[in-house]
Amino acid sequence: MNGLKLAPHRLRAVAPRLSLTRTSFLPCVTQSRNSFPYTTPQTNQKHNFTTTSSKMTIPQLDGLQIEVQQEGQGNRETRRGDNVDVHYKGVLTNGKKFDASYDRGEPLNFTVGQGQVIKGWDEGLLGMKIGEKRKLTIAPQLAYGSRAVGGIIPANSTLIFETELVGIKGVQKGE
Repeated sequence: MNGLKLAPHRLRAVAPRLSLTRTSFLPCVTQSRNSFPYTTPQTNQKHNFTTTSSKMTIPQLDGLQIEVQQEGQGNRETRRGDNVDVHYKGVLTNGKKFDASYDRGEPLNFTVGQGQVIKGWDEGLLGMKIGEKRKLTIAPQLAYGSRAVGGIIPANSTLIFETELVGIKGVQKGE
């Protein structure tokens, strides 16, 4: 099973890992990057997320669905520029797993909002608290677009990730 590795601004299969990098051939996403405070536990079909949280910030972006599966601890939420450690499992819509940091026993480390990972991750992990788990359903335009990746991810694939924020550099758990 291949792993995910950061490769600045270009798509490439990196042996033995698979790049999760936003690529230069993907169009820039011009939809709103605004976030809003969410305080009522319910499913919100208009904004494509489900949560049981009492208060958190959920990003809004066409092509990105966010389901909070477990609320995190503390008040500090991820924001652009944070260096984070994230565990994940990635599957295609048919359920086939293409990668998982859990299998390697080591979370992925990257800086949020810097283009080191696909756009769906840069946006979908904003507003998370340490220990929080989210399911991200990411449309092709926020992932790899019309390109196939390493013979593992077909072109125009919607990707589904189960993510867990393990840590934010410089922030204590519960802070």
